[in-house]
Amino acid sequence: LIGYLVWSRFPVKVYIDKINYSNIDQISTEQLRINQWFSIVKKAIFEWSFYLPIVETSNIELAEIIISRREPPLNNNNLSKMQNLKKIKAKTAQTIYTFYIHSDILLHRMTINISSNLGEISTLSAARHELGHGLGIWGHSMDKNDVLYSSSTNLLTSISSKDIDTLKQIYKRSTRM
Repeated sequence: LIGYLVWSRFPVKVYIDKINYSNIDQISTEQLRINQWFSIVKKAIFEWSFYLPIVETSNIELAEIIISRREPPLNNNNLSKMQNLKKIKAKTAQTIYTFYIHSDILLHRMTINISSNLGEISTLSAARHELGHGLGIWGHSMDKNDVLYSSSTNLLTSISSKDIDTLKQIYKRSTRM
């Protein structure tokens, strides 16, 4: 067990990936949806910044967390087993991590994919939830009033005191990274 993937340098730099979206010049329904998505994701970043220093960066090379407006891949391990098709959940968001070495130091980067097909409430819920993972909370809550609840709901849940306490506890623990 490695320990926890927590940040040791602050503020944590977040990049919102604008690939393929800046080339839409005219105001269209799609451009309005894209602008709304970016605004909602920025709101989630702002909300988490009360509890851990986070800043948005326009340089992807400096980013420690990258948030993209794209569909997360389905877990297709069970796709070949027809009897398990009913158990497969559609993913609306996902956080993954990668390790890399920079100046002889082992570092990690989080990549968050949030679906472009979500409404406002679902996008904000997904962004809050996945940013919680990106900041170091890898577990899930059993309480549907927490942002880190284990399943998506139609409720718009704010970052709860339990979510904040979990984040604090994770940063108090040592890691072997």
